[in-house]
Amino acid sequence: MRCESVTPSRDAGRRTSPEPTGKDASRRRQLDASPGPTPAVASGSGRSASNSDGTMVVDRGRFAHPATPAPPDENSLRLATPTPERGEALGRDARGPNALRFERLITLVFRHATFASWIVLPVVATILRLAYVATLPPTNIVTFEADPITYDQIARNILSGRGYSGASFYYPPGSDTLTSFWDPLYPYFLATIYAVAGQSIPAVRIVQSIIGGVTVGLIAHVGTRLGSTGTGLIASAWATIYPFFFYYTGQLLTETLYIGLILATVALGIEAIHRRHAGWFVALGIAGGLASLGRAEAFAFTIAYVAWCAIRSASQPASMGSGNADAGGNRSPREGQDSSSSGFQGRISNSTPRHLMSIRFASRWVPLIAVGWLAMAVPIAPWAIRNYLTFDRPILTTTKLGYNLYKYYHPLMTADQTVRTVPFPDFGTMTEPERADLMQRIGIGYMLEDPVRTATFMVSKFFLLFKLTPSNDATRGYALVSLLSYGILLPFMAAGAALGLLRGKAWWPLLGYVAFNIASKTAVFAGIRLRMQIEPFLLILAAFAVVRTAEAVRASQAPWLLGARHRLGFASPPR
Repeated sequence: MRCESVTPSRDAGRRTSPEPTGKDASRRRQLDASPGPTPAVASGSGRSASNSDGTMVVDRGRFAHPATPAPPDENSLRLATPTPERGEALGRDARGPNALRFERLITLVFRHATFASWIVLPVVATILRLAYVATLPPTNIVTFEADPITYDQIARNILSGRGYSGASFYYPPGSDTLTSFWDPLYPYFLATIYAVAGQSIPAVRIVQSIIGGVTVGLIAHVGTRLGSTGTGLIASAWATIYPFFFYYTGQLLTETLYIGLILATVALGIEAIHRRHAGWFVALGIAGGLASLGRAEAFAFTIAYVAWCAIRSASQPASMGSGNADAGGNRSPREGQDSSSSGFQGRISNSTPRHLMSIRFASRWVPLIAVGWLAMAVPIAPWAIRNYLTFDRPILTTTKLGYNLYKYYHPLMTADQTVRTVPFPDFGTMTEPERADLMQRIGIGYMLEDPVRTATFMVSKFFLLFKLTPSNDATRGYALVSLLSYGILLPFMAAGAALGLLRGKAWWPLLGYVAFNIASKTAVFAGIRLRMQIEPFLLILAAFAVVRTAEAVRASQAPWLLGARHRLGFASPPR
């Protein structure tokens, strides 16, 4: 007998039997309307069985269709149906009694992180700084150095029509002469406020308090764009209460204005990369030019940064300029994220010939560099023209480098930079730029004459730059504040620098600026005040390290960590 596998259906009988007529046809229609027969399933493999109507089937063993599961009863459905109360109970059971409450707080904070870091914290920072400067006397305060006196003197001379003149270290103490020794922006900044509000020191402090509040928002922007919303929020929160920023808000020194300008330069560069529009490079160049007039160290950085931003912008695909921003203001992919990780390679297809690719690529970034550099020249040009008319030399920034190299590598100078004065060479009738050139040549000669001494001095300057407490006559309270703020954050600053270096190219300009400033201070002159030029970026790096550490801890399942979380009430005890 030949057995075939036949699908048990009513159509099978219709194919093998002749078409019925009469009563048979009526019976056939009734059979078609009734449920089909249930096939018999034989155990084993390769054995046959028959249905109730005699149709032969072959057992398919493990390939047979599984039996239909029985429907769940009412109790099973009720227990399986999720409810908010049951989900909350499960969360408490899995995470501990405090976890849900903490999670709600964190969710609330980060849901409004952009508003808090860009609006709330800058306003709070401004109010706190105004409250601080209100406690200061309405006079110029001189603590560790006499620079505030000189800046005030030059600003008053500008208003009186005597031009940019004042004390210069290239001339005997007490002199009042035309000079380009000092960074020009801050005296003109003071002169502008004096022209509007009178020669009022409190008015200067009020304006600097507002600049300090804006600086907090810029820190949040840079931190968010390079790292994450949490990075920007934490960095701006620290900047809001950072004691060193408070101190320099009340001083007639360049730090508060310069910090705001260099942060604006970095922030505009990040946007210029994404937007790929010449207008952003115009703003970037102007901000960088003003920062260069605020501190000469920003000049070389701005030139390199404009070029970097132009090349990076030209390397990004067109979709980068119009990506949707998330809650933290990030675009996809974020500036802190390498383009390749999101599928953007940032270069022309390999099918394009190399020489055509170079032409096309250069046609995209060369105009952007030209626009940025020309915009940078706009604020610098008047100062260069003034110096050319005064000294017959177009000095772009200052002449202070020669004095600093000569003094701080003079044979009488010590590694701790505590020698107040050193003898000067005979200048005769030299102009200030000529004196600067002479002292620079002599200072470089001192450095090359004894390389071991030079290296020792540089190492000492490096530690002076990052020292925890002042080495001069400071109060114990000042030292304690320094330890409890900068001292606690210093390890996170170093860790953030390492993480940023590994994170991707987007962090390189920030790290390059920090490294360049460290190198220049180590080579010439160092101190806590000069560290303020990189302090906001160090806060961003510290916040980035904290966020990455928190992410790693949260993902860790180490036994000691689970036990600690249980003891703190953030997890249920392990079973």
